[in-house]
Amino acid sequence: MLTNFPLTQTLNSLRIQSPPPKTLTLAPSTMSLNLQSHAFAGNSLRSKSPSSSLETLKTLLLTATQEDSVSNFKVLPFRKGRPLARSSDSDSDSPPNWHLGWVSLEKFKGFEADCFVYLGEDLEETVYWAVDVGGDESGVELGRGGDGFCFVELRTLMVATDWGDARAMWELAIAGHGRALTEWHIVSRFCGHCGSRTAPIDGGRRKQCTNESCKKRIYPRVDSVVIMLVIDKENDRCLLSRQSRFVPRMWSCLSGFIEPGESLEEAVRRETWEEAGVEVGEVVYHSSQPWPVGPSSMPCQLMVGFFAYAKSLEINVDKEELEDARWHSREDVKKALTFAEYEKAQRTSAFKVNQMCKGVEKGQNFSSDFNVESGELAPMIGGKNKVAKMEPIYHHDNENSPIGIDPSKVIQLSWHPRAFLYKGFLSGEECDHLISLAQNKLVIPLANDSDTGNNPSSSEMFLTRKLDETVSKIEERISAWTFLPQENGEEMQILHYRTNESHEPNYDYYQVGSNMVNGGNRVATVLMYLSAVTRGGETVFPKSELKDSQIEDETLSDCASTGYTIKPAKGDALLLFNLHPNTTIDESSIHGSCKVIEGEKWTATKLIHTRAFNVNKDSRPSLILEEECTDEDDNCSRWAASGECHRNPVFMLGTPDYYGSCRKSCGVC
Repeated sequence: MLTNFPLTQTLNSLRIQSPPPKTLTLAPSTMSLNLQSHAFAGNSLRSKSPSSSLETLKTLLLTATQEDSVSNFKVLPFRKGRPLARSSDSDSDSPPNWHLGWVSLEKFKGFEADCFVYLGEDLEETVYWAVDVGGDESGVELGRGGDGFCFVELRTLMVATDWGDARAMWELAIAGHGRALTEWHIVSRFCGHCGSRTAPIDGGRRKQCTNESCKKRIYPRVDSVVIMLVIDKENDRCLLSRQSRFVPRMWSCLSGFIEPGESLEEAVRRETWEEAGVEVGEVVYHSSQPWPVGPSSMPCQLMVGFFAYAKSLEINVDKEELEDARWHSREDVKKALTFAEYEKAQRTSAFKVNQMCKGVEKGQNFSSDFNVESGELAPMIGGKNKVAKMEPIYHHDNENSPIGIDPSKVIQLSWHPRAFLYKGFLSGEECDHLISLAQNKLVIPLANDSDTGNNPSSSEMFLTRKLDETVSKIEERISAWTFLPQENGEEMQILHYRTNESHEPNYDYYQVGSNMVNGGNRVATVLMYLSAVTRGGETVFPKSELKDSQIEDETLSDCASTGYTIKPAKGDALLLFNLHPNTTIDESSIHGSCKVIEGEKWTATKLIHTRAFNVNKDSRPSLILEEECTDEDDNCSRWAASGECHRNPVFMLGTPDYYGSCRKSCGVC
């Protein structure tokens, strides 16, 4: 099942795109729509004399010293499948413009000619090449953001493209061509016949085995898939499906790979039957388009679109492939097409590319309906006809509604794990207040939490519920945002990380059942950043679905490269669901805190359970303002200095049934 949809969807939802039409004309007999352009198609470069161009390239790499001498040679760098792009602000109110980041050959002095892949020549005899620059070890300083250049996912560029911009459409096609060839070189390093290394020939348009007794030649091959709109002609409706990883209300056509020995039409019938249990009769070809954006593990360079007419209507979903499949009426799909607001998505993504190239911030998703970073911009079935500006649930200027939840400030980060970022969840004053409550009262955790694998290197303090008015309002706001009852939450945990302190990746859910008696498992975590960090201290998700799509950022620490990363910003809050909707554990929710390299890091954490959590059964020391903070023994300060707070916590700190003898010296109160 293939997903990640292009900018415009017709009723058939085929991956064939055009600018959004003003009117939708859908004849029942054909279910078609005028299509004006295809993404990644329209490559006008001519493959003329690649071997001759390669010899010239070799000479220039050895002798060229000035940019003017190689001006008719342009190179498009790729890194991890992403082409280099540049973005510039628009003079008007229109979104920023992006173009490919063509680089002069002079920048690649020292590169071997065999590293380059010949893309072709234009009518002015400018020769275009692609090159994979790999990681930082390549020595090429490109696309780090801040200079107007950055490496961007093809899907993101596709969404950001103005379909009326002929040059941008042409460059999108060139980028697709370049990625397909550079990826082919990466996966064809060895001969499939004898296992020896291969070497590029003819400007990288072919490869040949280096084994003298083999010398097998290898050519780029296209992996094709079928994508089909299954139509119930009698009832004027179509079959759409969804996977569990889709954003809410997102539906797609059925699609699948072609098996050896079958025709395209047979593949359409087989995939429809296997995934949805619907029998198909007539299959009609619609059109095709290049699609060079699939992951290397599931290559797909050509999508072939069909209409398929159903012979049976009963649906039997293969749950290993799909979450659901349903028949949708013409009216449903029309509403979905209106709801999608593709022009708005294009503008949003164009501004995001501009920010990435300026180095302003990492690429993120923009709402629960448009997954811009991954290109998931499919019709949303069941939404409103128009997306109105989202208003706060509780208005900040209403004295009777102090909670102040503003959904427009929430960014969906990922679905695996389910994670959301609320920009400015806490005010600066609230952050400072929470820090002041814990200042000089923090203790180092006594031992590892064997139930969660928690192994912290920081200091902590717990604030009792309704400790004061500020804490109470924050608790109410958390409940309003998460839609989870306040009584399900543990006491708010304040954590302080000093320089070189970190938190190893761990799960917030319980891995064993010893603590589930009190409130069940931990369904969600709200992590609030109380301070910015000069360097380091990022929250990292090693198993996130986005771990390989992180935008490069020189300001991040080395630890941040181990997964998908959120950089702390004072007042922001991260909502993470530790369990799937069916309450099974989500192993992708594992997260940690990178080492603080410069500065310090303060956070407040709220762990929320599936049921009411009894804080009176929690043995951890909490801050209670009303209590008298004293020591019951004159030796407490000396004992605390010698480490007895950690070695003898029951006597020194106390338990729910025993008031500790040295609570003041141990910093509990």
